[in-house]
Amino acid sequence: MIKLAVIVLPGLDGVGGLRARFAAELGDSLEPVLVSFPRDEVLGYADLIPVVEQVMARHERFILLGESFSGPLALILAARNPKGLLGLVLCATFSTSPRPGLRVFFPVIGSLPFHAIPGRVLSWLLLGKWAEPAGRAQLMAALRSVKSQVLRKRAKEVMSIDVAACLDQISVPILCLRGSADRLVPIHVSKEMCEALPSVSIFDVSGPHALLQAMPKPCAMRVRNFARELSARQAGPT
Repeated sequence: MIKLAVIVLPGLDGVGGLRARFAAELGDSLEPVLVSFPRDEVLGYADLIPVVEQVMARHERFILLGESFSGPLALILAARNPKGLLGLVLCATFSTSPRPGLRVFFPVIGSLPFHAIPGRVLSWLLLGKWAEPAGRAQLMAALRSVKSQVLRKRAKEVMSIDVAACLDQISVPILCLRGSADRLVPIHVSKEMCEALPSVSIFDVSGPHALLQAMPKPCAMRVRNFARELSARQAGPT
């Protein structure tokens, strides 16, 4: 039998390899597909839709997982009811800008030197007290491998995104993973999104914004359980 694929869309970094520990924890029953976005092409959400559609088209049955930046992208795609989609996982993400007040800084973002942001600041924001030397080094290496103008474009997209209209159009079951100490996505943003979704279960993890990197084991465990529930539902009564 063909394994159920878990297509993992990355956060702002766009580097799929950062989720390797999470993928390893998924076990042998699932097929992790770690998507990476182009590191040197300035692409917004609309440009990334066909990139992900090409990946989805290669799998007969799959779960789509949107982490942080990719959450809105996953919501847009799930609302289109693509063939083979069994479920949706939203991880530390949002349907509308998590920090709308930052839109006043739009003119500044165009010249923001992302690569000059101190590593300790990024670590505090993304990993918090769960930061480990190896994880911090991997995160910094991933961000530095992406052109600064690419990161600026993605940050602008996050500040202006609003895909709330897609929420009630999603027909598959949804799992929402949330970090208890997420410093980027306020809890009220997550609550508003989940309340508007037609079929959602919530799993709160003791962890930071970068859940899949810092807490891969509990996140993978819950995704495995979710996948079993979906497979059982698809099989129907015996």
